[in-house]
Amino acid sequence: MDPNSIGFIGVGGIAQVHAQVIQALIKTYPDLPPLRLVAASSRTAEKRAQFANRFGFSRSLSPEDLLASADINTLFILGPNTMHVPYLEAALEAPSNKSIYIEKPLCSSIAETARLWSKLDQGKAEKRIMLGFQNLYALPIQQALSMWQAGEFGQPIHFQVRYLHSGYLDPAYRLRRQTRLQPSPADGASADLGSHALSLLVAFLGAELAVKAAQASGSFPDVPPGSDLCLNALLIDRTSGAAGTLTASRVSAGTGDQLEFELWGEKGSLRYSLEEPTILRTTLEGKGMQTWDLLSSIGKIYPPAPEAFPKQHWIALLESHYRFFNPGKFPILLPDLKHGLQVQDLVNQIAILINPAIADRV
Repeated sequence: MDPNSIGFIGVGGIAQVHAQVIQALIKTYPDLPPLRLVAASSRTAEKRAQFANRFGFSRSLSPEDLLASADINTLFILGPNTMHVPYLEAALEAPSNKSIYIEKPLCSSIAETARLWSKLDQGKAEKRIMLGFQNLYALPIQQALSMWQAGEFGQPIHFQVRYLHSGYLDPAYRLRRQTRLQPSPADGASADLGSHALSLLVAFLGAELAVKAAQASGSFPDVPPGSDLCLNALLIDRTSGAAGTLTASRVSAGTGDQLEFELWGEKGSLRYSLEEPTILRTTLEGKGMQTWDLLSSIGKIYPPAPEAFPKQHWIALLESHYRFFNPGKFPILLPDLKHGLQVQDLVNQIAILINPAIADRV
């Protein structure tokens, strides 16, 4: 069996993104271990067969048959949010599955989160697991993390992170995505966009973050009650006392895919924005303001993004997948299962604050 014999569960839009990234890796990186696209899976036979044919998978299978396949050791869980944990739990029990990539949000309920924490604590989730927080592999974020962990910015004081879309302002767009309008933590802006933002905060500030207040806003007659279209939250770092805000919105007019992250410490500050996906801006004592063009500085040539692909995410996706497929070169994955559960705990705290009734359904 090849080191990476790949199976996809899910053949929707996000699965197409991952398939295009893998195809680009195969064509571009000669030092990559062999990758073999074995099987694509979904509940609909016609859709999975079309996907397999389009992206070069050897066959198409039902999810159950894929999970039972002995010739698949690398699994991508890309289906509906409510099926992430059931498929992950099944994959953890399948002897052939060695590496698992699972899209965010990790869980769709507080009960699922508790079950996964229990498995992790009991050593029952020791496979190599990576969460779909590709923004952590953006070149500026990798540079900023290195500088932050080296103590160049000092202790954190305050922060701000925003992830904004506008698509759900369009009634036709909402109609096509009714399944994406479940209340948090199963979906909504806090789980969909907010989890990416929270992943950045956890990576920089650690596991002692807590949500102190949260408020959802924005409503339409065709959107179920409790579905957060826009979320504003106040968070604190219980270790340092740093405080900051998170905004996650699907209904911010004039925005496409806008992620902004700013972090201030005792010795300086950093800023990253998806509007300039390869640029990091810093201010440090004795050095003043600096602009880091990471793409130029590393001198690495990346393949061009496919047509109609979200180009601002392209390099981060390539970098994250390159690390996922190189366990010998990169034995430690930053967004592992523990990281994902730490993010999920924050998503759950937000969900309870904006919809207290869900706490009674744990």
